[in-house]
Amino acid sequence: MCCFRCVFNETLIENLQNLAARVSPARVTGPADPALRRARVCYDHLAGEYGVALYDALAEQGFIIDQSEETVLTSEGKQWFTGAGVDFSAFKGRRPLCKSCLDWSERRHHLAGVLGQWLLQDLLARGWAHRLADSRVIEFSPAGLKAFTACYRIPLLTRCA
Repeated sequence: MCCFRCVFNETLIENLQNLAARVSPARVTGPADPALRRARVCYDHLAGEYGVALYDALAEQGFIIDQSEETVLTSEGKQWFTGAGVDFSAFKGRRPLCKSCLDWSERRHHLAGVLGQWLLQDLLARGWAHRLADSRVIEFSPAGLKAFTACYRIPLLTRCA
């Protein structure tokens, strides 16, 4: 269990990163590799352009509510995810169900928490994408990207795997 100091320090660092991004000259943040910027693993959830697009689509549909550091799953979201195969009773422990995570390259939120973990595992299990060996890159097949965007009603992502 993290202590208050750890949580405070993590929050402080993220807030300082946000502030620095606003006041420093424009420069590219995050990885230089386009594949890593597009889709990657962040701890155990999807990040990058595709992770942020997923987060935005879930919020737009009213499945999650972005409350800065806390992301709340709505009753509509719980119903939708239950239909998609999520067994919420299997989520035990102290880890939050939903959590926003500031994206390294996009500088906007993607979804973390146990639901973020489930989403990544689900898209890999469906064969829509795979993780490159010895890398954090998540590579979508053209058909997988089409299925991913259709399933989560994500506006067309301009780049493909």
